Amino acid sequence: MTGRHGAAGAPSCALTVRVPMRYEDITPAMHVSNAAVLGLIEEARNRLLRYGAEDAAGSPVGGLLDVDGADRVYLIVQQTIEYPEEVRYSVEPLRFDFWIGHVGRSSFTLDAEVRAAGAEQVLVRTESVVVITDAAFTGSEPIDDALRRRLEAHRAEPVPLRPRPGASTMSPAAR
Repeated sequence: MTGRHGAAGAPSCALTVRVPMRYEDITPAMHVSNAAVLGLIEEARNRLLRYGAEDAAGSPVGGLLDVDGADRVYLIVQQTIEYPEEVRYSVEPLRFDFWIGHVGRSSFTLDAEVRAAGAEQVLVRTESVVVITDAAFTGSEPIDDALRRRLEAHRAEPVPLRPRPGASTMSPAAR
């Protein structure tokens, strides 16, 4: 496992995507609604998986799933979102720092911390379970060796999420 959490919190192996907020994302109090945050997470995740991000040095990298020219299909089967701070509207884009928290046979967890531009305070933590599937969405497909190597290069400790209400311990992904 690579990438320890640095001073900013995100692991050194994290990949960064910046997504601008839209005016329609805000409430009259200039707060970004939870539903809009989910949409921003989805946009950032799709950019990361399909189109690319920036590495720790700010250099562009291709889409995380773009390995060996294979056209991989995926589904999000679980999404956890935690809001440690209020997300306020800004004309500056949000910074999504993504890394891999776990790699399984046909799925992986995509973890992220979201910050305002230029800030170190985490506004949102999220974890998505991504399943590689066949093109007809009829079943999962094993993660091939090339993709596994790519995912492992960005693997670090799972994003720390609060325990679920009534649970005596943290979620398995947060351990």
